[in-house]
Amino acid sequence: MGEERVAPGMREACEKAVETARETCQAASKQAGELGSRIQDLELRLQQMGDLQDQLGEARTEHRTYQTLHSMLDARGLKQHVANQVRTIHRCEPTGLGLTVRQSGSLHPGWQSRRPLAIGSDCLG
Repeated sequence: MGEERVAPGMREACEKAVETARETCQAASKQAGELGSRIQDLELRLQQMGDLQDQLGEARTEHRTYQTLHSMLDARGLKQHVANQVRTIHRCEPTGLGLTVRQSGSLHPGWQSRRPLAIGSDCLG
């Protein structure tokens, strides 16, 4: 069997094409690896964002619960409690911010009223 004849310069051109293909393949492999790492980072970030969104949703729900509880207590319990306590006042002292209420009851001495109280005759003397 004889040797195949190749046109002059064809062997070098083929070898150069094979080398270029190898380089291109190596570059593509490197880019694929970098993109794979980037995809993993982005997937992790996406998972963390999902976790944060879940936490945000839970916090919002808890916040609404406490707002509702506060509104209920403010509207019913606290206003009624304060009204009941004000009835038991036995001594009032004027201060720069309104009246300091001193009483026998469950509220602490020195409790500051939020709005001025009507001053009765027992508070004047």
